[in-house]
Amino acid sequence: MHLRILGAHQVESPSTRLTALLVDGHLALDAGSLSRSLTLEEQGRIRAVVLTHRHFDHTRDLPTLGLATAEDGQTIELFGLPETLQDLRSHLLDGVLSADFTARPSREAPKYHLCPVTPYQEFSTVGYTLLPLPVPHSAPAVAYRVTDAEGRCLLFTGDSGTGLRQIWPGLRSRLPHLMVLEVTHANRMVAPEMARAHLTPRALQAELEAYGELYGAFPRIVATHFHPRHEAEIRSELADVSQALGVEIGIAQEDMVLEV
Repeated sequence: MHLRILGAHQVESPSTRLTALLVDGHLALDAGSLSRSLTLEEQGRIRAVVLTHRHFDHTRDLPTLGLATAEDGQTIELFGLPETLQDLRSHLLDGVLSADFTARPSREAPKYHLCPVTPYQEFSTVGYTLLPLPVPHSAPAVAYRVTDAEGRCLLFTGDSGTGLRQIWPGLRSRLPHLMVLEVTHANRMVAPEMARAHLTPRALQAELEAYGELYGAFPRIVATHFHPRHEAEIRSELADVSQALGVEIGIAQEDMVLEV
């Protein structure tokens, strides 16, 4: 499994992009920077997009991806929680701010075919099996375990606050070889509303300790979704977590390529 980190940040700048990952060139996990990161030819190879939740930094490029590939005759399967898909229809793919690509180029052959997911119920798309698992966040959200035909497996949590450990037991049937986990804020940013929505390095350590207690060892771990203003501080604090747990925690970067 070939994983490309397209966007690894919460805020966009000339050197940072919004959240999006690409598996083997044709399965996208979130859509914050699909158009900005990919050539027209690469955008045209995407066959499915899986959304963790509704927030703009994870969905922004759905209209531009739709426009870029509208003439290629290929429908893209768009997966997400029912409320996530409904919010997209109401606020982003609404036919007002952007074209409604759930009905264009035509209702018979739209750019996006909406596919609701149900937590804990596996589904298949473009050769992968995915398991959605509910995670704590300020909007309804799910993580995804993605498994390819050879049994290689990754976990992408999207955004998650404290309580991420609630999904660890759901991984027992197939443990991931790689976990891509969010760490948005530094430890000093511990307001209750932030703790519910996002992890700090200290909060991540507590969640990972629960994983270690359950399974005895860790897979490869990569942290992502940093706020650029706090990234240097977050990196230093993640190094402390890595030393405390005895596990390497990689730092996601734009255009990083990982083999799972």
